[in-house]
Amino acid sequence: MEKNKIENLLHKIIEATNKNRISWQRIEKASFSFKAKITDNTVYVHGGSGGMVFFSFIIFNSNGDEIGKLSSFDFTESDNEIEKLYNLARKNALGIDESLDEMNDFLDSII
Repeated sequence: MEKNKIENLLHKIIEATNKNRISWQRIEKASFSFKAKITDNTVYVHGGSGGMVFFSFIIFNSNGDEIGKLSSFDFTESDNEIEKLYNLARKNALGIDESLDEMNDFLDSII
């Protein structure tokens, strides 16, 4: 039951991120981890590789306690969804669309 709640939350966070209703932040300058506040709780999405690509989605309550986790090592249907959230969070936190649009607009103005 708990896993279903976490997977449902993951899907809702993906949808809200797609609609730019959640703001993500990179945890550290050179990290592959991003976080977002949802009410008084915090969700993290991590991506990385150590010879093997992996993604994880972790939920902390307002006291900082880990209350839920999904990982691509679980080999579930959620694996692709965790990767999807990671890519959306990265795009949101780093302002990728804005930077690409800015460069395209500049280049359009000079060529």
